Amino acid sequence: MARTSYSDAIADEICRRLSEGESLRSICRDDHMPDRQTVLNWQNNRPEFSAKCARARDAQADWLQDDMADIERDVLTGALDPQAARVVLSSKQWRASKLAPKKYGDRQHLEHTGAEGSPLIPVLNVTISKPRS
Repeated sequence: MARTSYSDAIADEICRRLSEGESLRSICRDDHMPDRQTVLNWQNNRPEFSAKCARARDAQADWLQDDMADIERDVLTGALDPQAARVVLSSKQWRASKLAPKKYGDRQHLEHTGAEGSPLIPVLNVTISKPRS
């Protein structure tokens, strides 16, 4: 039977395992862990746990990046097929970009200019109507 009462020890284990790259679904499959919905409820109802999980997810993105370096090494040494590695690396890169978009996501540069490169001048149009009598 899955554990349903919150404890700091269980919360710490969940966050540690998340930060080491394990999925929440996999963690919650263990007999001593709560089910996934319980963990999601804890995140919604316990701000301190929610913040811990957010930090763990950020660390998980770092773990994915580190793991990618290991896969690259394995390809270079011939221990891993390059085509298989490409699929795995692409997946890990995508996941890291979603977990930590500011750190690992694609950077986008937006430039706001007017005609012929001149700066935009904001215009505010205000219409004042008289109240009806």
